[in-house]
Amino acid sequence: MKSDFESYLNPALGERLRRLKLDKTYTKGLGTLLFDEYGTRYLDFVGAYGALPFGHSCPTIAAAIQDALDDNEPTLVQPSSLKSAGKLAKYLINLAPGKMKACYFTNSGAEAVEAAIKVAFAKTKRSHILTTVMGFHGKTLGALSATWNPDFQTDFFVPYTNFHAVPYGDVDALKGFFHDRGHSLAAFIVEPIQGEAGAIVPPQGYLQVARKLCHQYSTLFIVDEIQTGLGRTGHLFCSDTIDGGPDILTLSKALGGGIMPIGACLVNELAYSDIFSLKHSSTFAGNMLACKAGIATLDLLLANDRAILKRVLTTGSLLKSRLNLIFTKFPGVAKLHGEGLLLGLELTICRQYKEPRFGSYLSILNEQGALVPLVASYLLNVEKIRLAPALNGSSTLRIEPPLTVKTIEIEQFLQSIERVIALLFTRNTSRLLAHLCDQKPTHENDLVFASRKSGACNQLVKYPGEISRFAFLIHPLTFGSFLDFDTSLCNYSDAALQKFENELLPLIEPFVAASTIIRSKTGVRIYGEFIMVPRTAKQFNQADGLSNLELLETSIELAKERGAQIVGLGAYTSIASRGGVSLSEQLPLTTGNSCTLLISVDATRQCLALRGKKLADIEVAIVGAAGSIGASAVRLYLLEACAITLIGNPISGNRNSARFVETLTNALLYLADVSTQHSGLGRLAQQILKRPEWLANPDDVNGARELASQLIDENGSHVALTWSNDAAQGLSNSDLVFVATSNTERFISPSFLKRHAIVCDISRPANLSFTIRDLRPDVLTIDGGLVAPYEPAELGANFGTSQGSIYACMAETMMLTFAQHFNSTSLGLALKNEDLSLIRDLINEHGFSLSSPTSFDRPIIIKAAQPKDQKRKQSHENHSAQKTQG
Repeated sequence: MKSDFESYLNPALGERLRRLKLDKTYTKGLGTLLFDEYGTRYLDFVGAYGALPFGHSCPTIAAAIQDALDDNEPTLVQPSSLKSAGKLAKYLINLAPGKMKACYFTNSGAEAVEAAIKVAFAKTKRSHILTTVMGFHGKTLGALSATWNPDFQTDFFVPYTNFHAVPYGDVDALKGFFHDRGHSLAAFIVEPIQGEAGAIVPPQGYLQVARKLCHQYSTLFIVDEIQTGLGRTGHLFCSDTIDGGPDILTLSKALGGGIMPIGACLVNELAYSDIFSLKHSSTFAGNMLACKAGIATLDLLLANDRAILKRVLTTGSLLKSRLNLIFTKFPGVAKLHGEGLLLGLELTICRQYKEPRFGSYLSILNEQGALVPLVASYLLNVEKIRLAPALNGSSTLRIEPPLTVKTIEIEQFLQSIERVIALLFTRNTSRLLAHLCDQKPTHENDLVFASRKSGACNQLVKYPGEISRFAFLIHPLTFGSFLDFDTSLCNYSDAALQKFENELLPLIEPFVAASTIIRSKTGVRIYGEFIMVPRTAKQFNQADGLSNLELLETSIELAKERGAQIVGLGAYTSIASRGGVSLSEQLPLTTGNSCTLLISVDATRQCLALRGKKLADIEVAIVGAAGSIGASAVRLYLLEACAITLIGNPISGNRNSARFVETLTNALLYLADVSTQHSGLGRLAQQILKRPEWLANPDDVNGARELASQLIDENGSHVALTWSNDAAQGLSNSDLVFVATSNTERFISPSFLKRHAIVCDISRPANLSFTIRDLRPDVLTIDGGLVAPYEPAELGANFGTSQGSIYACMAETMMLTFAQHFNSTSLGLALKNEDLSLIRDLINEHGFSLSSPTSFDRPIIIKAAQPKDQKRKQSHENHSAQKTQG
C-alpha cells in the first residue's frame, strides 16, 4: 500500500523505498535509537547524514529552543540587529581556523555553498569556479554545478559553463589547471574529506598545496566543512590542520544540533566585500530558534574540555580497527575509508574475485552500484541497523552515528556488519534478499552444499585481441531461470522467485554474464560475450514496446563498447524488436532464426526417419505459423508434407487469417522457385501445383497472394491445408507438431496430441505442458533449436541447455563471426531464402550439427523403428526365453 509520502510528496523516491522495504515510518527517536509505528527499535548509524551530533531529540538542544519560546523572544525580525545570530556568529568566528571576519547564515548546506560562490564572484570579479570530481556541495543549481557528478547534473543543464573539475587528491592535476587557467578562477572549492564519494581522505599535504596555489593566483580557497565540521572527525574543524586556514568556510548539518536547519558561510578579510554583505539576504536565515540551537550545539561540543570530541577520536579508532579485522577475516569483500565517525564502507566484491558459486547476482549488482541499497535493506529489516548509501559513492555505505554513540551500540553494529559481510563473502544472494522476496531463509549449511555442488567459477574469459568477436543477448526466460545463474536461490519458492522477478530484477542493468572462445572446423577461433538483458519473457510481454526497445538498445550499446562486431538476438530480444527491424543499426544483427529453423526441421526429419516415416506420409501442424520461424517452417514443410495445419494465437483471433495469407504467399513463392529442382514433392504441394490459379501465374506476387487468400478461405475443402486458432482441435490429427510461438505459457496439453505424435518445441519459454512427459509416453517430444558445435564449447554460464549443446540462434551468430559476415541476417518476420541458403552452407563449413536430443531439457534416446518381421522375431525370442526360465 502506498504511503502519503509516496502518493503526494515524492512518488519516485517513495516507490523505490517501498520496493526495497526502506519505507519505514518512524514515530520516535531517542539518541541513537529510532522506533517505527509498530514499536520496532532500530540502531541509527546514518545520523541524518551527519546532522545528528548528539542523536535524536537531544534534550539540551530542545531545552534551549523551548526556553527561547517560553521567553517569547521574536523569531523572525529581518532586517534588524539580530541578537542570537550575532552571538552565534561571534562564537563561530572565534573558533574557526584562520582569521575570519564575517559570518553569513543560511538555511542549509547548499545555500551556504551558494553564498560562498557569490562571495567569490563579488570579491574577485572573476567568473570561473574550480571543483573536484565526485565532490558534493549540494543540489541547488550553483552548488550542483560544483557537485561534479553527471548523474545529478545532466538533467538540470548543469554544470554552468564556468565550472571546472580536477580529480580529487591529485596534486599534479591541480597544479596543471592553475598553471593553465589559474588567473581566471574566482575560487577553488574542496571538501577536506569527500563525504558523499564514500569518506575519501586526500593525500597528506593536499589541502595545504591547494591553499598555496589559490593564494599564488589570487584565487579564493573555499573549504566545504558541511559534513566534516563540528566534531565529526574528532576535531572541531578538519581545516584546523591547514596553515592559515581557508578564505571561505561553509558549515551546516551538525550546527543545528539535530533539531533545527541552519548553515553558515564564514569569510576572512581576503574574501569579504561590502557588495556581497549588502546585496545578499534571506528571510529565514539567522532566525532566532536556529541560532539558539547553534549556540547550544557549540556549548556541548566544547563542554568538559571538549570531551565529546576526544570521545569521537577513541570511538572512531575502535570502530575502524574492528571493521578492518572483519574485512581481513573475509577478504575481497569490503574496505574502509574516512576518519573519526565519518566512515565509508566500500563493497569491493566482483567477478574477478573467486566465486564459490557458478554466478552471483550480488557481484553483478555491486558492479552496477545497486548492491549497497540492498545491503542497507537487509541491515534495516533483518539486523535492525540503519545505514544509507553514499550519494556519489555507489558502492559505499556511509557510517555516521551520533558523536555520542555508546560502546555497547558499536558492538551491536559490528556483530551485524560481520554477519552481512559473511553473506557477501559467500555470495549468498538467497539469505541477503530473503526479506525482500518474502522467503524464509534456508539454513546456511544448505546453501554451502549448493555452492559446492556447482563447483564452477563464473569468471570472464580474457579476449585474446587478435580474433573476431561477437555478442549475444540473452535473458532469463522465466523466474526459474534465475537459478541457472545464481544457484544460491535454489531454495526459493515460486512465489519468492516471482517476487525477485517483479521487485528486484528491474534494479539490474544489462551486463556481460559470460564469455567464451570457440573454434570452427576450419580452425578459425572467435571470442564471444553473452550480455544478460534483465527482463523475463513475461516482463517483455507486459512492458510497453518503447521500454523494451530502450533496454535492448542499451544492451547493444554495451556490446558495441566492448568491441563486438555483430550481435545475436536471443529468445524474446528478437520478438520484442520485431525480429530486430525495430532496432537502430549500431551493429549488424541476427535473430539466429535461419539456423534455428534449419536445425529444427532437420531434427524432425531425423525423428521421422528413426520411426520409419517420411514427410510425404504424414500431416504436419505448425503452431505459431504467423511468426518468423513458424512462417518459414511452412515454406519448408510445404514441399514434402502430406497435409499441413496452420495454428495461430487465439488471442489474435480473426487477425490470424490475414497473417496466414502472408505466410502462405511467401510459401507459394518459395514453392514456385524450387519446385522444378525438387524431386519428391508431397501430396499437398502436388495439389497446389495443379490449381488453375497456379498454372496461370506461378511466380507472381499478386497471383500468389490471391491463391493464398483462396486457400485460407477454403480451409481444407479442396487441398490438404487447414488453419485454426484452436490448438486442441488443430493438433488432434497431426502426426508431426512443430511449435514456434511467443507464448510464455505451457499451453499444449496431453489431450491435444494424436497417438504416437512427434512434437518439436522450439519456443522459449517452452509451450509443452510437463504433464505430456508423464501421461503420454507414446508421444515423442524433442527440444528444438539445439546445435552441437564442432568442438565442445565452455560458454562460461548455464543457459539451460544440456552439456555439449548450444542454441541454434547462438550458433548462427558464431557462424557469421567465423565467416566475418558482418551484415545483418535473418531479420524481420519473413526469413529470406538467401539467408537460409547462407546459413545452411555455414553449418556444413564450420562443423555444426544436430545436438544429442533432449526432451524437457533431459537427454533422451530415440529408438529406431523395427520392421514388422523383426518385431515378430523379437517377440518369438522373448516368448521362448520366458518358457526356458519357467
